[in-house]
Amino acid sequence: TSSEQQVPVDFVGRDEVARRFDDVAALRGAFVPDANVGYACEPPGSLAAAAPNLAELDASGGLFSDWWVDVTPIAAELVRLETLNVSRAPLMHVPTPAPMTAPTFAALRVLV
Repeated sequence: TSSEQQVPVDFVGRDEVARRFDDVAALRGAFVPDANVGYACEPPGSLAAAAPNLAELDASGGLFSDWWVDVTPIAAELVRLETLNVSRAPLMHVPTPAPMTAPTFAALRVLV
């Protein structure tokens, strides 16, 4: 506190929150901005196996450097992905407009 006294703190619902995050496969959203995330699909199929229900991914400020090598494989593995944020990544080879109509991006609705 401001008077430098210690105050006990209770974490209400802590066990429930921990239980929910123990099951990564059930996650619908992952937010890892500025977390130095780069190529995430190694070996192939590992991302789909780990987080098959992921619908929203914010990896803004990540280390993705190539659209075809880094971003497209993520979309291919996360078939339920509706929102993808890779803004502020040093991407090269970004097609204009982004090919969101390709089968790889079938569920994608928002691309930042």
